Amino acid sequence: MPPFSITTSLGASGGSVLQINPSFANPFVDIATGVKIPNPYPFAGAPSNVQFTAGAGYLPIFSACCAVLDANTQDPMADYNLTVERQLGGSMILSLGYVGSEAHHLTYGVPQNIANSAGTFRYTPSIYGSVDTIYSGANSNYNSLQVSLNKKLTHGLQFLAAYTYAHSLDEASSFENSTFGGIGGGNLGDGGFGGIRATNPYCFPQCDYASSIFDAKHRFVLSYFYQIPGLHTSSWLASHLTSGWTIAGITTFQTGFPLDVIDSSFPSGGYQAAVSDFSSWEGPNQVAPVKYYDPRTSPNHAWFSATSFAPVTPNGDPTSVVSYGDAPRNPLRGPGLNNWDFQLYKDTQINERVKFETRIEFYNVFNHTQFDALGVITDINNSNFGLETAAHDPRRIQLAGKIYF
Repeated sequence: MPPFSITTSLGASGGSVLQINPSFANPFVDIATGVKIPNPYPFAGAPSNVQFTAGAGYLPIFSACCAVLDANTQDPMADYNLTVERQLGGSMILSLGYVGSEAHHLTYGVPQNIANSAGTFRYTPSIYGSVDTIYSGANSNYNSLQVSLNKKLTHGLQFLAAYTYAHSLDEASSFENSTFGGIGGGNLGDGGFGGIRATNPYCFPQCDYASSIFDAKHRFVLSYFYQIPGLHTSSWLASHLTSGWTIAGITTFQTGFPLDVIDSSFPSGGYQAAVSDFSSWEGPNQVAPVKYYDPRTSPNHAWFSATSFAPVTPNGDPTSVVSYGDAPRNPLRGPGLNNWDFQLYKDTQINERVKFETRIEFYNVFNHTQFDALGVITDINNSNFGLETAAHDPRRIQLAGKIYF
């Protein structure tokens, strides 16, 4: 198999002929396209007299591409649970469990070339850049109550109902979350599932310990399947019209994920926006408790109270909370889920070997507006700060037919 393979086949005289995949003879030729890749060996490094100048492209040394890995990097660890199950009647099982985990040595990134209280960087930014480093010293914990009721198929009915009450806390939800501004995408100031600000090098881990970006405190899911009884009649038409009907669906309720806030004007003077590969740790001040609104009816479709936060007034000391803001990490919650997916289908037996199935499927059957966390503007430097600007798909209906034979 590509990229290397040796096979044999019978020649015209019946003898064995050795065949060598072309990529074995020349591994720098793409066997799919034939494109030749220059042989990188032996590697020719930069000349010893290279000029380390910005004009030659060698400065700053640490640009928006690179970070070094801490030599003491370790692997994360561990989880635990206790679950009790009870059979109810002959067809149901009730499960009640505590599920938790505790992890250490989680990966996070932090810039090393930061400014001191006088605004002076450790190393000249134009020469050394941000000097970003990847460590494995973050911690997390997760605790949850998980309850489920599972009914196997009897009398045409089957269902599974599951509820989780949980809280996940950490100092960094992932390497990407602690450095590049989050998992799940989104532009600067757009929610990003809580991962906008990077690790704060001046107060980590104290000021970064907060709800994880994937923390869903409440989640309930119900899945069900029910075969509707048909009429028992001698009439072929009545029997075929009323039998074979089934309804099924999945219902989901969930509270929203955490969201972070940021000030993209970078007021403290301690962040090297031009060269850093990592995001900024700067945010606003929180001046009041957060209030949430219904974007359907609130002015300008507001999701939270923008007046709960205020821009900082820097005091000239980048190491001070006065300059980078006192709003905690992930102080907001995004929109939750209220979704019903439903399907109705019918099997019609034509004869012993042929069956025809028709179905109609509804996604978000009640057309409930599912607001998108990525559309919540959380950059206080944005004029739309606090507003919801996006939603997930509205109701969708799908019709299908199948013939089984």
